[in-house]
Amino acid sequence: DKPQVGMWWNVFHTLGRVGVIWFVAPYGALTTIAAMSVFSFVMWIVWVHLLAWLLGAGYGRFYGTVLKFAPLWVLLAGAFTGCLMMTQGNLIWGPVLSIVPGLIYIAIVLRFYPNEAEMAWKLAGRG
Repeated sequence: DKPQVGMWWNVFHTLGRVGVIWFVAPYGALTTIAAMSVFSFVMWIVWVHLLAWLLGAGYGRFYGTVLKFAPLWVLLAGAFTGCLMMTQGNLIWGPVLSIVPGLIYIAIVLRFYPNEAEMAWKLAGRG
């Protein structure tokens, strides 16, 4: 029962994202997107750590649950990078092509991660 933890995380995350845009935007859109991605990645690691603490789940068990997706995330990052390389950094066709690995990712989660698939179906109103 510590809502202020989430509030402060959101405040810092928002200010950090604004700061990234402010300082990195002069270097171009792709650099800004990359910097935003790295910042968000770090902030989500912090959030996972905070959730483990708030839930009292134990860090090993909690991180183990999250990290089981790490190999899939590495493959997805590689696929997104491949999309960017195939489109030579085009700001329209790169993201459009990235829909394909995104859909494959969803299919893999639904097929090979039954607990998470069940939660996804519930969120979609089909569970």
